[in-house]
Amino acid sequence: MSVPGSDPVLAGLVAVEALIRAGDLARAGAALETIRDSAPNDVRASLVEATLARAANESQREIAALRRACALTPRWVVPHLELGKALARADALEE
Repeated sequence: MSVPGSDPVLAGLVAVEALIRAGDLARAGAALETIRDSAPNDVRASLVEATLARAANESQREIAALRRACALTPRWVVPHLELGKALARADALEE
C-alpha cells in the first residue's frame, strides 16, 4: 500500500475523508473538487465523492459517482459492489 505522503492524490483523499468524518462536508467538497481537477480519471476520487455524497444524503450524486468509478475500472469489483449497495439504499435496484 502506498504511503499517503508519496502519492499527493492519496494524501488529499485521506484529508477529504477526515473532513467527511468530522462532518465538515463543505470543506471536504471543496478539497475533493481540487483533487478531481488535477486527477479527473482517478477512481479513488470517485469513490470518495460517493462517500461524501452519502454523508450528505445525496443518493443520486452517490450513484453517479459510483457509476463513474465503474466506468473507470470496469473489472474492479469494489465500485460495482458499492453501486449495488447505493442502488439498494435508494430503492433503485431495477437500474
